[in-house]
Amino acid sequence: MTNDPSPHDRADVESCREFAREIFGLPRLLGDLRPTYADLDYLRAHGEHFPGPPGLHGHRRGKAGECWRNAMQATFDRPEQLTYVQGFVIGSMTQVVAHAWCVDRDDRLVELTWDVAIARGDERYFGVRFTRGQLADLVLAYGTYDWYEGFSAVVAPSSSLGGDRRG
Repeated sequence: MTNDPSPHDRADVESCREFAREIFGLPRLLGDLRPTYADLDYLRAHGEHFPGPPGLHGHRRGKAGECWRNAMQATFDRPEQLTYVQGFVIGSMTQVVAHAWCVDRDDRLVELTWDVAIARGDERYFGVRFTRGQLADLVLAYGTYDWYEGFSAVVAPSSSLGGDRRG
């Protein structure tokens, strides 16, 4: 079963740029993603900046290119230690990248996918924490480990968020 939003639910390009301007101070696209309007509202309401620098903090790095799976697997394997976060990262290249990572009990940013040895220290992470229950709901709704476009409909179905921003 998938929970893919219809194309008209996806935020237009200018809304995505405005969101990046609000969060990072730069009018950039959100990688190749076009989240739904409701997802942008949920990120605005519940998202937070995660100060770096990123590190492994005693955890093992996962497979390159599989941030969603790495972060989710670590969260389910070590629930008392890690919390899953989905959001965006911007680095020195000023490109916004959709990404998933974890935070530990001490609120340290745990980067399980990218090589933290080459982190420059200027990376900025912004995202929303998901509980293990929310993660389980997302996997059931989408049947995959990935960026969940339309995630707000699964994690906050009774929320008042999600108004249409298309004038």
